Amino acid sequence: MNEEHTGRTPLHWRRILAEGSAIVVSILLAFGIEAWWSASQDRGDEQELLTGLYEELGVNEALLTENVQILQYQTNLLQTFLAMSPAEVAAIPQDSVNDQVITLFRRTFTSELAVGSLNSAMSSGNIALIQGSDIRSGLAQYEARNTDVAEVGVALVDLTVAATVALGRYPEFTEAVARSLRDVPVSEATLMAIRSDSEIAGLLSAKAFFWSLYTIELERVLDELRAVRALIGVALEPGVR
Repeated sequence: MNEEHTGRTPLHWRRILAEGSAIVVSILLAFGIEAWWSASQDRGDEQELLTGLYEELGVNEALLTENVQILQYQTNLLQTFLAMSPAEVAAIPQDSVNDQVITLFRRTFTSELAVGSLNSAMSSGNIALIQGSDIRSGLAQYEARNTDVAEVGVALVDLTVAATVALGRYPEFTEAVARSLRDVPVSEATLMAIRSDSEIAGLLSAKAFFWSLYTIELERVLDELRAVRALIGVALEPGVR
């Protein structure tokens, strides 16, 4: 029987293969474009997140550097006061009592760091957008160190409250603290009594210890901060920093 009389339409395999290939290529191309666009969006989100963290860490670096310097000065001042003899306490100039003595009692000195960008990234899960595992690890260590500092800060607040309560039996001194010695001088006798008060001396000694510990913790936070900020600076695209 002759094929041309069978009534069947001949198959054009080359055209079918060409059309099939074109469909496959277009699908793959569409998936490729979608993947590229998604990666581009994630990269943009990552850069935005890193920029916010970089700026926030920069603010905290300046604050911590200043706080460490102040804490070192205040700790030295407190330790010096505790080591003073009665004659040296009596020799403190009246106009220096506020800086050398009263501030030591009333100052809690805790560092309130900016953590909005970091907390938001952690709580939302956006921290996963950061491709560098070293950056993610550095941020986690920095956050943990902040927690340690906060715990020492709580102890400092408790000691300050306890010292304030203990000073309640010296009305002259308490009034001077409240007015920052602007118009209420503290007599030599009151200073001598406070210096020889064993309860207050114990509280001040504990405060000096915790201030020293707090300074060490802040320096560690500063080290963690600088390390992770340097990594973020490298990861940021040119012109973003």
